[in-house]
Amino acid sequence: MPLLDVIDVGDEVVCDFCNTGFEDDSVEGGCFIGTYAVCPACTKDIKASDEEEIEYIRGSFRRAVLKKRDGDNTIKIWVE
Repeated sequence: MPLLDVIDVGDEVVCDFCNTGFEDDSVEGGCFIGTYAVCPACTKDIKASDEEEIEYIRGSFRRAVLKKRDGDNTIKIWVE
C-alpha cells in the first residue's frame, strides 16, 4: 500500500471520537482504545467489551496523548 501523504500535527491533540481539540493540560481522564485517543466526555459512553482493551488515562488527557505518540506527531494517509 503506497503512502499518499504525511501530515505533521505537532502538539495538537484532538479526541478521535468527537474531534474536540485540547490546547492545555487542564482536562483529566479519557482513555485509549487501540490507537484511538478518547476524551473524558466520550469515555463516559464507552462500554467495556472483549473486543478491544480499554486503557484508562489518569491525569492530563493532552499529556497522555503526547506521551503515547512518543514523538511521532504525524497522520499517515495510505492508498489501497
